[in-house]
Amino acid sequence: LIKIFRGHDAPVSMAAFSPDCKYLVSATEVSSMYKNNIRIWDVTIGKTIQILDHFEATFVSFSNDGRKVIAFSEFVSTMKVWNFIEPQELIDHFRSVAGDYQFTPEEEIKYYLK
Repeated sequence: LIKIFRGHDAPVSMAAFSPDCKYLVSATEVSSMYKNNIRIWDVTIGKTIQILDHFEATFVSFSNDGRKVIAFSEFVSTMKVWNFIEPQELIDHFRSVAGDYQFTPEEEIKYYLK
């Protein structure tokens, strides 16, 4: 089965599924011509359930419990973590180092150099 997810006005540069595959997080290609945002989708219905605007993400991922999204921007050296189940920003860390961020089984953030 193939689904088309419509909503971004810029090309999508990355996407990741939640551990239970119920949700998808996608981020747009960084461009001054488009609104840069991250969208969280309900995969079952193919609809956006949350938009995280004005963040030029170069990496996105879900936490192991599927409740949080982590995003990193190489352009502004910032890492952000959102609880999307109860919408709120949990971490906004400026001067983060470029790389891949993941959650450990204990829900701590681990960093991997690129």
